[in-house]
Amino acid sequence: MLFIGVMTIAYRESGDSHGQFILFHSYRLFFTKASVRQNILNNIWLFVPLGAVLYSMKRKWAWVLFVALSILIEAIQYFAGIGLCEIDDVISNSMGGFIGYGFAAAFFCLFKKEKTLSGRS
Repeated sequence: MLFIGVMTIAYRESGDSHGQFILFHSYRLFFTKASVRQNILNNIWLFVPLGAVLYSMKRKWAWVLFVALSILIEAIQYFAGIGLCEIDDVISNSMGGFIGYGFAAAFFCLFKKEKTLSGRS
């Protein structure tokens, strides 16, 4: 979580508070602007490890944490006047958390099956 905080807050240019609150505004530009595409993918990948860690900690409500953390980051960006506060970033970050959670669940499920199969030999 510290890494996410540093990457989303510390390395931003300061300025006036501004935000983009049109739902899916960034996603409409995904295929036409490389910078937007890179931003969306970075937001997704940034939260993948957090989702995986929360699965491994057996947190039933893990999705609440990565959605809440994403909202907190965007609120800090808005009120501190750093970066751009976007509702699409909350969606991208949450998507990354869900992807990490899903990968971890699949990995642990596969690992358990392998362990069970090797124990029967």
